[in-house]
Order: sequence, then C-alpha cells, then structure tokens
Amino acid sequence: MTVNNDIRILRGCKMLYQEIDYLNNKIKQEQVLLTGRGVPISDMPRGGGAGKDTYDELDAILQLRDERRRKILDYVDQTIKAERILAGVADPLLRMTYRLLYVEKMPVWKVAREVNMSQSSIERRKADAEMANSLLVN
Repeated sequence: MTVNNDIRILRGCKMLYQEIDYLNNKIKQEQVLLTGRGVPISDMPRGGGAGKDTYDELDAILQLRDERRRKILDYVDQTIKAERILAGVADPLLRMTYRLLYVEKMPVWKVAREVNMSQSSIERRKADAEMANSLLVN
C-alpha cells in the first residue's frame, strides 16, 4: 500500500525540528570556539601571529558552519510544507488529530484521550487519511 505523501511529510517533521535544534546548538558552540576571547573571527587579523594550520582549522569550521546553515534552511522549508498541509485541513479537530498522530507520533489511544474521542473514531480517521491521496480531502 502506498502511503499518503502528506503523511510521509508530516512523519518526518518532528525529526526535522530536532535536527534544526541540534544544528543550531552546534553553530552556537562553534561561535564560542571562533570568538575565543570575545573577538569575533571576522575582526581577527590575518597573518603574522597565527600559523597556517590555525587558519586552515578556522576555515574548516566556517565551512562546516555554512553547511549547517544550509541544512537548517532546507529543513525549515520542509517543516513549512508540513505546516501548510496541516493548515489546509479545514476541521480543527481533524487537524489536531493529524498533528498528534503523525507529527507527535502519539499512539491512537493517547490521541483519542487528547481530542476527547473514541479510539475507534481515531482509528477510522487514521485509516481514511492513509487511504486518501491527500490529507486536504476531508
């Protein structure tokens, strides 16, 4: 059975949020490393005091930081797609159900308790969503 593409996008969303947090933390750690004694790396003089290896290491860190920033932008684009999918679901209760099932990855029984519905109703909604081509078809 083919999984609804909207559901596939939503299922990856939580991991993307976690990866964005991880990458942002790594960038912050690198910034502390780069600033050393409080002098931003862009203000540090080139040549004279530091050896070639130091500059190569700093360049490598800057390249890694740039790559992490590119990844963050890509991940943010993907999470925006997921949020647009959810925003397109007209029924607020159904939207919350999809968010809990697919983004938060809650089990059906817990979703049922959160949205104050029976477990069988949630299972029906989940089955309907997985058989549809899009979550926007309510």
